[in-house]
Amino acid sequence: METAASIFLGLTGAKSVRAIAAHAGLDASTTNRQLNGTNALTVETVVSICRAYDIDFARAFVSVGFITEDEAQHLGRAQSLASFTDLELTKEFLRRVEAGETRLNPADPLNSESESNVIVGGFGHNADQHEYTEVPDNVEEAWAGKFAADDKGDDPIDHSQS
Repeated sequence: METAASIFLGLTGAKSVRAIAAHAGLDASTTNRQLNGTNALTVETVVSICRAYDIDFARAFVSVGFITEDEAQHLGRAQSLASFTDLELTKEFLRRVEAGETRLNPADPLNSESESNVIVGGFGHNADQHEYTEVPDNVEEAWAGKFAADDKGDDPIDHSQS
């Protein structure tokens, strides 16, 4: 079985556990005992080494068996998504559609299990100024050929005659 010492020697490129401890500001004896399995490896030791050597925490935690690969992939997913701009998310979505990597076909109609809420008539300070504030039951018939993407704020334009 691979030891934490061999794992961190590989991740850091250091020549010894003593060198890892010194670079991370840790006690050499304690670090040696933890990395060689004499004492239990602590999260604090792993974090200190990761910070000192700029090692990805999730990678290190998986390598020493603190978490699984699946758990590592789940870490920070929501936070990382929130850090992207709308433009970046849109470009990634388009890339996936063009590459055929999407699980759903965006051209397919939504089914009742995946229907999303629709904002009709805009949003913000002028949302209530439009007559289209609710989606009618016969939306396809009532709004046939009309699109709400009008930057002037006018009623949807009828494109069915073009």
